[in-house]
Amino acid sequence: MEDDRPMPAKRFRIGNVIAEVWKSDGAYSVTLQKAYKTDDESKGTYTLFHTDILNATASLEKDIKQEEGGTHAEEVETSIMLFIAPEVVDMKKAVKDYHPSPKGGLTRNPNGEGAYSASGIYGDATLATRKKGEIMVNAMLDGIVKEIEALRSEK
Repeated sequence: MEDDRPMPAKRFRIGNVIAEVWKSDGAYSVTLQKAYKTDDESKGTYTLFHTDILNATASLEKDIKQEEGGTHAEEVETSIMLFIAPEVVDMKKAVKDYHPSPKGGLTRNPNGEGAYSASGIYGDATLATRKKGEIMVNAMLDGIVKEIEALRSEK
């Protein structure tokens, strides 16, 4: 019988915390697990924890985001890429492509339900800067580190 359970994109250990990075539909999430010793040495329990990156950076994003809306390849995501991998970003292709639809999210199908985007951008990538990306990435990392430290300090 074939095992069809999803597998993490990356898995690593930090002390007694196991971190897994998962990818689903183009989005990444992080799961942290901490092993505890019990009176019975043969058993252990795990605390599962999911890092919500969007929640961790929500208030900061409101402060730096200038675009009226968007959720894909837009100001914030393009800024992050300008910080972590500027060589893959071509700002000559950056456009404002934001046309919200009450019928659903972003679509590349001009006849589909939702907001059609020929560019693949859903927002205003022209507002992206490396500095905004650095601010967002540092906030994400700070949030993850705080969560790891909280797991390490649990008894």
